Amino acid sequence: MSDFHGYARIGLGNLTTRGKIAELSSVVDHDDRVIHNYTVDDIDRSLVRLLMQDARRTYNQLSREVRLSANTVAERVRRLRASGVIARFRAELNPAALGRDLIMVADIRLREDVDRRQFEQGLRSVRQLVAGARMTGEYDYQLRFACVAPADYETVVDQLKRDHGVREVRSRLLLHDLVVDVGNLLDLAGDTSPGMSRHTRQLK
Repeated sequence: MSDFHGYARIGLGNLTTRGKIAELSSVVDHDDRVIHNYTVDDIDRSLVRLLMQDARRTYNQLSREVRLSANTVAERVRRLRASGVIARFRAELNPAALGRDLIMVADIRLREDVDRRQFEQGLRSVRQLVAGARMTGEYDYQLRFACVAPADYETVVDQLKRDHGVREVRSRLLLHDLVVDVGNLLDLAGDTSPGMSRHTRQLK
């Protein structure tokens, strides 16, 4: 069995907690994967937090941190990935290191005759695009672009309007990202508020 388990970053997927143990029971995530009965205990939480700090940690290193055998740790990580709690391991590019330290946030409104699926597929040709989401409200999408200069972003806006059916763009300059500890979800008690997730409602 290999001692190395992933790449450079970890993402959290389907997760809910109630007190010290969270149970995931036969729900379907956004990728249509069925997640069967799986419990997240304190050791799993420790493993996920350690991997979020450094996803390149080996099973031997993790085993020393949680005081379990490397084989046991490997099996726990495998189950966390299979259940969807750990969504992925991945490398993350630093746009600034590539000379693209001008990050623009654009609210996008499409023309009414534009098919959103075609729009989303067409965005693959916009090389400066680094993140995006479909939104509710006044605008249809919020996109992020990594540019080298204002003229580079101006080219992006022109391309969106000319080739991708964009009617309106509202642009803002990103000053910096907030450092957010997504691992806090591991400690979140069962929430009965209206804003809780679809998965949390199903798991109660």
